[in-house]
Amino acid sequence: MVLHQSASLRNRQAVDPLFSVENQLSELTACSFSGLVRLEDGGLEPDLAERWDADPSARRYRFYLRKGVTFHDGSLLTAGDVKRHLERLLDPAVRSPDRSLLEDVEGAPEFSSGLAREVTGIEVLDDATLEIRLREPKAFFLHLMALTATSVARMDGSGRLVGTGPFRVMSLEPERVVMERNPSYWRSGTPLLDRLEFQLVDSRQEAVTRLRTGAADLVSFLSAEHVEVPGLESLQVLASTTPSTAFVALNLREPPYDDVRVRRALRAGMDIIGLVEQFHPGARVARTLTPPELLAGSEMAPLPAPDVALAEQLLRDAGLRRLKLTLHHPVGRDTSTEDAVLFRPLMQAGLLQLEHVELAPEEYLTRLRDGKMSAFRTLWLADFPDPDTFLYFLLNSSAQTVYPVGYRNPELDRITSEARVSIDPELRQQLYVRAEHLFRDDCPLIPLYHERVHAAASAAVQGLRLHQTPPQVRFETLWVDPNTTE
Repeated sequence: MVLHQSASLRNRQAVDPLFSVENQLSELTACSFSGLVRLEDGGLEPDLAERWDADPSARRYRFYLRKGVTFHDGSLLTAGDVKRHLERLLDPAVRSPDRSLLEDVEGAPEFSSGLAREVTGIEVLDDATLEIRLREPKAFFLHLMALTATSVARMDGSGRLVGTGPFRVMSLEPERVVMERNPSYWRSGTPLLDRLEFQLVDSRQEAVTRLRTGAADLVSFLSAEHVEVPGLESLQVLASTTPSTAFVALNLREPPYDDVRVRRALRAGMDIIGLVEQFHPGARVARTLTPPELLAGSEMAPLPAPDVALAEQLLRDAGLRRLKLTLHHPVGRDTSTEDAVLFRPLMQAGLLQLEHVELAPEEYLTRLRDGKMSAFRTLWLADFPDPDTFLYFLLNSSAQTVYPVGYRNPELDRITSEARVSIDPELRQQLYVRAEHLFRDDCPLIPLYHERVHAAASAAVQGLRLHQTPPQVRFETLWVDPNTTE
């Protein structure tokens, strides 16, 4: 397996569920760490918890742990381990980008602010029973407990994180991660492979080259352009149905992007349809931030078409005759060829000077997390099938930990906060549609397209399928047929 999303792993030199936001890192992390529940094709299934109870108010959840599950160091899994892991997730000193996931748990604000030594709403009833109480109901709380960040890790005697998953981390080097089969894994008959090797590279292009030359067996998280290159004809290529949105992000803390007229001018002058037709065949042009399959009735905007006259007027109203846009990207993620098409109407009209700045992956990731990137392009995949994963996690001012762009609209904050605690499906739909309207007016991000994510593998890899939600590739059910010829 080739990992082209490897910057944060190289930075931390540890496989840690709390720092596995990237799609490929969630796949690697799921090899070693398991959560209380897991998502299978959008539905919840038991994992470390063999069952659970939820009260009618959707505020109290009780999990009953599977008996006899052990960590990779041989220690028995207990409810205390789960509590300690979830409190580590909430600890502001750890700085996990997913720390807002459990902010609605009773006692979480007091713990996060240092006023309490534990989270009172995460209670160990006995070694095999854990209760979690919420301050407000949350219709999709169980989906949060299936995310990578809530997969349980504990510190072993040498200070390393260990999990209960199907594979054990044997070595972590700058260029590769090696895992071996966990013989004590509780799911009988799995994993099917004895060993995994993840090669760490900086770009999708390098990953595909290794696959094409036979140096690797599998690459995930690819777009259509990467799997339609010559030399891949003998490989198996799969496409996912995971809801996703690609967008341009602008840092509202920096001028001139703090002026909504400038942001709207950029959006008005883009040739998004041309970009999709030329570089992303099979993708859908985005009219909204939320993919339409997650929010019926949200397609309130027309298909985006370049309006250079409107863009020019908006820039003049903002006191600008020409805008300089600098897009930052990590090594191996240069979009300059695409951007020449995307921004062509503005550049041909003399309204835009476009530059690209390439950064080392580690520097890019650090600046991104610290909110010190003026503008960039990215692709966001739904962690679970709900509008919340787009409208709350990307836009609510209290949740912008992955892409902190400095956007704050009190009304949108209120709406998205209300929607995530409502258990009325119709009300949630109305609130999220309203949030999309506010988002369109404010334009902190510019949606481009809803992409289909691909994986490519050698013919020897058996059992490969892409799951609807991350981790898309799940290695415990894969095996290799040595008799297969390509």
